[in-house]
Amino acid sequence: MGKKKGKKQEGGGEGGGGGKKNGKALAKEQKRKRQEQKANQKRMKERKKKEGLHDRGDDEEDIEELLKRLDQEGEALKAAVTTVLPAPPPPRSHTSFTLLPNKDILMFGGEKYDGQRVHVFGDLHRWNVEKNEWRHILSPVTPKARCSHQAVVYNDCVYIFGGEFSTFYQFFHFKDFWKFSLKTNLWTKIEVANVDEVPHARSGHRLAIWRNLLILFGGFHDTTRETRYFNE
Repeated sequence: MGKKKGKKQEGGGEGGGGGKKNGKALAKEQKRKRQEQKANQKRMKERKKKEGLHDRGDDEEDIEELLKRLDQEGEALKAAVTTVLPAPPPPRSHTSFTLLPNKDILMFGGEKYDGQRVHVFGDLHRWNVEKNEWRHILSPVTPKARCSHQAVVYNDCVYIFGGEFSTFYQFFHFKDFWKFSLKTNLWTKIEVANVDEVPHARSGHRLAIWRNLLILFGGFHDTTRETRYFNE
């Protein structure tokens, strides 16, 4: 990931103009965070209203066990397989749309709420501009299903970081880092020797390429009891 930039010195020189600007920027940032928190709380309330206020322990599988089961279901595949779809992929939100160098579009993950349960996708699709068609790409090793992650393209690879897997009542945030080769259609998990250098698990963040660096900023971590917003 890119290195953090040093903090700018406070104050704005003569006349105190810098102090006023810093104050306005801080107030604007606090307002944005409040709006994001309200939006997230509203989403949870809408889900609970549609489903009813029943105990999740009665009918909802533990989220970590669910993730393990989904991993086991995809272990049988031995090589990358690409299939042309007769229709577009299922509707979803909070997916990643990555414009590739040849103008194709790579779509990964996302979520859909059907009024009864939350569906989180772990599928990968590529829109071929020249042929006007969707292709579904299956690989032996893939990231876990997720939404609200971020993806960027650099050279011949697409990189993704973070995101979340959610059920009606539970959230699981990721801090894994993956690379998808546009030449081989294979995923590779990028491991870091010092785990303390890995950014906190999060979703809703932003990624950008600057020269040969991958810059990550912001995001949030929701435990349903508490929401933490990152300013890093």
